[in-house]
Amino acid sequence: MENSLKGTQEFSLEASHDDYTQQLELLLKQLGIHNKPVHHGEQVICGFRKDWRMKIYIQGQEDEHQGHVLKSVHLRASKEAALQDASCEAFMRLCKIYSHEIAGTPFFLHPCVKVVTVSAIFER
Repeated sequence: MENSLKGTQEFSLEASHDDYTQQLELLLKQLGIHNKPVHHGEQVICGFRKDWRMKIYIQGQEDEHQGHVLKSVHLRASKEAALQDASCEAFMRLCKIYSHEIAGTPFFLHPCVKVVTVSAIFER
């Protein structure tokens, strides 16, 4: 079957306090990036199935002139799910890129940023 894209939409959704869109915006503020991310959604139609792919554009810090384009890893059934997937991916990648800048912040302790190996010692 052939994929066809049905337009591109730029939009923003109201974020709840615990979702990745909110966490991403808080991380950007912590990094001194005051522009909100821009979300572009593409609807992919394959047969009878309609899925969404999301890209997030983040303008870099003013002194760096570097920006980031991050996209959802998988197709999702809704815009909201694709937005969460892309926001989660963006959050984790930015935490890795700016690991030195967030070292003294609560973002460094985020469970998705660093995988901690826990070992147990058993006594007999």
